[in-house]
Amino acid sequence: MRLPSLLLSVLVPVGVLVAPVTTPSGEPPSPRPVEPSVVEVPLEPAEELVDAVGPRTLVLTEARTTAPFSTIGVTWAPGSATGEVVVQVRTRTEQGWTPWTELETEPASEIPAGPEAASPLLRDGAGPAWAGDSDGAQVRVDVRTGDAPRDMELVLVDPGTSPADAPAALPASVAGADAHGGRPHIRSRAEWGADESLRRGNPTYSHTLEAVTVHHTAGRSDYTEAEVPAVLRGIYAFHVQSRGWSDVGYNVLVDRFGTAWEGRHGGLERPVLGSHAGGFNTSTTGIAMMGTFEDIVPTPEVVRTVAQVAAWKLGLYARNPSGRVTLTSGTDNGKYSAGQRVDLPRIFGHRDTGATSCPGTGGYGVLGEIRRLATELVDPSPPVQPFGRLDDAQGGDGRLSVTGWAVDPDSSQVVEVLPAVDGVVAGPAAVGVERPDVHPGHTPYPMGSGFAVTVEAAPGQREVCVVVRNQQAGTDLPLGCRTVTVNDRPAPPASRATDDSCPLGRVPSAPFRDTVTSVHRAAVECAVWWEVARGRPDGTFGPAEPVTRGHMALFLARTIRVSGGDLPSAPPRAFDDLGGVPADVRLAVEQLAAVGVLRGKGPRTFDPGSSVTRGQMATFLAGAYEQRSGRTLPAGRDYFTDDDGSVHEAAIGKVAAAGFTGGTSGTRYSPERATERGQTASFVTRVLDLLVAEGTTDQR
Repeated sequence: MRLPSLLLSVLVPVGVLVAPVTTPSGEPPSPRPVEPSVVEVPLEPAEELVDAVGPRTLVLTEARTTAPFSTIGVTWAPGSATGEVVVQVRTRTEQGWTPWTELETEPASEIPAGPEAASPLLRDGAGPAWAGDSDGAQVRVDVRTGDAPRDMELVLVDPGTSPADAPAALPASVAGADAHGGRPHIRSRAEWGADESLRRGNPTYSHTLEAVTVHHTAGRSDYTEAEVPAVLRGIYAFHVQSRGWSDVGYNVLVDRFGTAWEGRHGGLERPVLGSHAGGFNTSTTGIAMMGTFEDIVPTPEVVRTVAQVAAWKLGLYARNPSGRVTLTSGTDNGKYSAGQRVDLPRIFGHRDTGATSCPGTGGYGVLGEIRRLATELVDPSPPVQPFGRLDDAQGGDGRLSVTGWAVDPDSSQVVEVLPAVDGVVAGPAAVGVERPDVHPGHTPYPMGSGFAVTVEAAPGQREVCVVVRNQQAGTDLPLGCRTVTVNDRPAPPASRATDDSCPLGRVPSAPFRDTVTSVHRAAVECAVWWEVARGRPDGTFGPAEPVTRGHMALFLARTIRVSGGDLPSAPPRAFDDLGGVPADVRLAVEQLAAVGVLRGKGPRTFDPGSSVTRGQMATFLAGAYEQRSGRTLPAGRDYFTDDDGSVHEAAIGKVAAAGFTGGTSGTRYSPERATERGQTASFVTRVLDLLVAEGTTDQR
């Protein structure tokens, strides 16, 4: 198989490099952002090999001339390769063609939250590898087991140059760290010319730091000191622009000269969630040795710097570098299944958790020395007593709330606080609220050290106290008490009458066999009269059956149209999972998505066949009314006890205040219960009633 014949014409830089920086005579140039140039070229295997079974060489391109590049990798559609895929490359330099090099293969990684979570840009891949100044490439992709990767692309990165890349332009290294794990010298992103406009979104943080994952970056290991910033920029561009990650996957990188460099943005002291070890990114930090350490051993300078960084990071969270930890895989990564618990050293190699040889035989062989050195550097006397503060307490309608923060320095478990009302403990609650105002004063501890807890309480003057539950050594810590006033929880308004939308004597009787005894019979007949709902050919309506998300969209789109509203006749396609639904349902979903009444469950997923919960229904109803009327429903009170913390809580308060719906019993709304078709008829006729009463819609 050959690379497409248009390779020579498309392998040209797509970015424009920033002009060189000039400085007054005698002054070294200052580091500045450098824009990389990334070229992505399709790799097209023979069609008959894609679905073949067994080992096969899927791609073997010819050795071709290309535009200049320094970093190389290959990507493919996420999840398309189900088994072992081996990617090898060789490049042409001034010295001629290099030997074949195997790239490290890594799936899209465990990305539980943050800007990467729902990114449509995510791709699996192999690499990147530093190739040095090259102007030719050849690629081989072998499928050893499983399905073949699809939509493959060769990625060539020119990381650009800067006068500030020269070693003389960089500040002198600070030698090592102090005797007890003080912060080692780690050069900043600015110093390697990171173009901050490339990264997306804000960083995501783990609750704590449990372990260090050691990697190697693969590619050539003979780069010069002046080339190090370009190596870093190549990795950055590949991870962000070709893999679809929000930033560099590694937290810290160490070059072959023993210099540490800041990788992923977000604060070196903080537990920034990286994208370096699929399934085991949470609560770990990734340190990558720059180069390939399969047949060579990292130098003592590299080993010591990795140990210094690991000792400092683990010491911030009172972790023993020679100890062990049990981590849970966050995804199926080819070695461990999601949810599988794995016993690991606190400092482990990437191959311990993933189907990879990383950090190479030579790199893996020095992990024992890294652990030994790191253990010598960690402060042997970390604090163990929990500490924190109760910031505020507020009374409310049938409940009270407390806010503050808490840290337990020697614990790997989630910190818990115990609120008690008039001496009765209301149950433990976990911290997890980000508190940037707290973190700068206590930088060794997680950003997510805050708590905001709401508990039910009887009306009257109530004393609420909060205690931090100690997890390991030390004792529980009382944070203090407050007295607050709790009010009666208001009852939700009565459901809205439908005298205007369903006037007595004008709605024709249309009894269905199964609505004769239903409390929603009149609403069903009115909804049919308005042509919002329809019965079935067999004379039934199904009032007690759950309404699906697709049919809820149909109910609401018809409600908007029959009340005189406009919806786009040819809305853009918003979802990819509507192929098997009826045309009228598909149109309704796309119309409501186009005007912002509803959203999917994912970037391109609506899930039309699942049931609509009562919480979702509240959001749909509020959106449909506000879109049709052009008015915002007034916020309701806190009528219900079981919707606290629900994403639909505000909408539930609105539709209850408007009389579109009430609770299921007393002060309960049951937001997770499925909505029935008969209930839906009642809801939409009440929406129509308000539209008629306020003059938005003419009476039928």
